[in-house]
Amino acid sequence: MKALEGFSPHEMHFLVHYPFDPECPVRFRTEVDHNTLREGSPLYKLAVAYLTRIETLGGIKLTQAGYIPPKILREFYKAFLKPEDDIYLELRMSSLPEARWYLMTVVRYCCEFARITRKYKGYICLTQKGKDLLDKKGMPLFIEILQTYTTKFNRGYFDGYDEYYGDIAGGIGRIGWLWLLWILKKYGKTFRHVNFYPKKYLNAFPKIFQTIENDEHFPRAFELRFFDWFCDLFGFYKKERNLLSNSVKSSSLLNEILLCDKR
Repeated sequence: MKALEGFSPHEMHFLVHYPFDPECPVRFRTEVDHNTLREGSPLYKLAVAYLTRIETLGGIKLTQAGYIPPKILREFYKAFLKPEDDIYLELRMSSLPEARWYLMTVVRYCCEFARITRKYKGYICLTQKGKDLLDKKGMPLFIEILQTYTTKFNRGYFDGYDEYYGDIAGGIGRIGWLWLLWILKKYGKTFRHVNFYPKKYLNAFPKIFQTIENDEHFPRAFELRFFDWFCDLFGFYKKERNLLSNSVKSSSLLNEILLCDKR
């Protein structure tokens, strides 16, 4: 069981196929403060801003092309700018179309897939479920979006690895994602080179990725699909601020909300 980091095949079955089942050995803390999530998770922060704006306006009227109006989109951009950001970053973000802002794409479609929002006569509106989740905020909303993203959203939306690897690409960083988060928490107390994690991943799931395990592009594909298109959005990792280093560690948010009773 060394490659599985101490988990039994029975436990791995839940980790891979039923990550939100009560019998799963790794779980998320249910009581986490709204402000903790808002400060630690970019996706949660944008989701709350997005849903709140829909509620305030009584619905967001889409453009003829089906996008959020630029004026409202700029409000969301500004919410993510920090005081230390320069004017050029603000100008670049203000001109960035919705289709090229991955975070906005994820929030919008995950809310739709989860039936938190719905489209009605050219408007995006809150459903009753959406109103209830926005009222509660905190972990119920966070988990709803997390569950939707990990089961229904295509992480290859913004990269070309689906064409390069074929059908197997869809599983990179998605199969066993909860196990991977636990590995990130376990080994991520200090910065490690990003390639440490795809090696662990291949050791744990050799049969699934045996056709591409020696491919030179696999580490980068894993980095994109797990770290960039997942952990970064939810606020699960930190990247070392050094252009010469490609090292990562777990975030304080992940360390706080991810639990494993047996370890």
